[in-house]
Amino acid sequence: MNASSHPSNQARSVGALRTKQDLTPEQRKLMLSFQRLRYGRIPVLRVEDGLPVLGGGLSCVRTVKVLGENAPHPAAQSEYFELRREVTDFFRMLAELGNGEVRDLEIRNGLPFSFELVETLKV
Repeated sequence: MNASSHPSNQARSVGALRTKQDLTPEQRKLMLSFQRLRYGRIPVLRVEDGLPVLGGGLSCVRTVKVLGENAPHPAAQSEYFELRREVTDFFRMLAELGNGEVRDLEIRNGLPFSFELVETLKV
């Protein structure tokens, strides 16, 4: 099954992501994790059918700034807000991946910044 045929993705196409309410429950939980972490990285994130697999928790490595903001991002407390391009592009990339792993996902100020993909190339 490819990512575009998955029921969750049909109901919420990645191009239609504009606000927090447009996200699937899995996407919303992951984005909240980004905001709570604020700065750091997620070593491994499994992706199935274009959606993050969170299970019971998410292992992360927090970056603590001696003279900086270490509290969760203020948006973590908001029920409604427009999604930043970094978030919509990140979820678009997961949908395109379909099934695989994201490794060393770097989070900067509550937003996905960079990562590596482990995927199977069809030959």
